[in-house]
Amino acid sequence: MSATEGRERRADKKDGLMERLHDPTQLRVVLMLIVLAIGYGAIFMPFDKVVADARRDLAQSEKLLKLAGEVDLLRKEYRLVETRLAKSTDSNEWMQYVLEKIRQSPLTLVSFNPGVVDSLGPYKVVTLKIKLSGAFGELDEFLCWIESNPRLFRVNNIALGAVRGKDKATGRVEMELTVLGLMG
Repeated sequence: MSATEGRERRADKKDGLMERLHDPTQLRVVLMLIVLAIGYGAIFMPFDKVVADARRDLAQSEKLLKLAGEVDLLRKEYRLVETRLAKSTDSNEWMQYVLEKIRQSPLTLVSFNPGVVDSLGPYKVVTLKIKLSGAFGELDEFLCWIESNPRLFRVNNIALGAVRGKDKATGRVEMELTVLGLMG
């Protein structure tokens, strides 16, 4: 096949194609394909990136909104207990506070050991290990004081037992407890 024959064949195909485009149905199909290609290239492709960016921004904004709601809820919860938190973070002040209550009661202090000060989130927690002796009703009053205290105390561990030795016949009870106090 010579170069002239190849050109003639291409010209015949081109003439055949142009001849087919004179048919209105085929012309519509070709024009629709051209319009679709232009629409996809000129409209869909650029806007697809814009839509993807907008979706990513929306997801990030939703996360921030959820976080802001959680922060607001935490602030409301903090306001509920704010008055119960001591302003100082001195563990000695906490020990003196508990000891003052024990001194005012008829209980006998057997031992008092302050533990280490730990962290609980942004707050400090003081641990007090207390061993008391007294009548069951007096020990109950002390526990009620801890639970209804304006400060935030929690009894972490408690053990009750009969007093040993010479005070055994008096009906006194020994209580060993671990108290956690949340400092401001």
